[in-house]
Amino acid sequence: MEQTGDVLISIMADKSRSEMEIDAAFQTFCAKYELRLNRLMEVQCAKLGYSADIAFKAVECAFARVRRYPTFDKMKTKTKNIDNAIIVWLNRIAYTQVLKFKNGKECAEVNADEDLAVINDATGFYEVISQKKYISDEEKEKKILLLNAKLAGMEEKHRIVLLTYLAYESQGKKLPRALTLKLRTQLNLEQSSIRVYKKEALEALNINS
Repeated sequence: MEQTGDVLISIMADKSRSEMEIDAAFQTFCAKYELRLNRLMEVQCAKLGYSADIAFKAVECAFARVRRYPTFDKMKTKTKNIDNAIIVWLNRIAYTQVLKFKNGKECAEVNADEDLAVINDATGFYEVISQKKYISDEEKEKKILLLNAKLAGMEEKHRIVLLTYLAYESQGKKLPRALTLKLRTQLNLEQSSIRVYKKEALEALNINS
């Protein structure tokens, strides 16, 4: 059974969870709401004379903020439908980001020029993670064995998509366009197919169940 948005937020806020669990919950949360939120922001940006690109950036900034501050409280919402309540909450955050652009400010953006590589296996994944925080060689070997066990049986394309997103979306940002292009080229997939592969891979790890 698919987890609700408020449950995914609670996972992100749970400091006892592993980094991989939190990042996977965040990615699932984004996939669940980004299309609907982006449509709302495109309408609001159009009214302000802004392009769809600004709407995209505002949504990206909103999700980055949610990743840092997963503070949604369903007890304070007046909407019974939890998805609608979360969209209202996200919309407020994203609209604030739009106003920042209006005032000449910017929120955190992905650096599309980063020289990032597609992640093919558990070893490559922990090479990236160890650049963000120190992991001893012994601990890294244990983590690689554990991740390999979790990924056993997963098809190659699903594994590569999953590991690449887990490695680089951990700071609440979307993948740089240059990296998504590398991913699409290597796997010979359209972006829409990559989203499907990502969703299926997350479900295979029981993130949605």
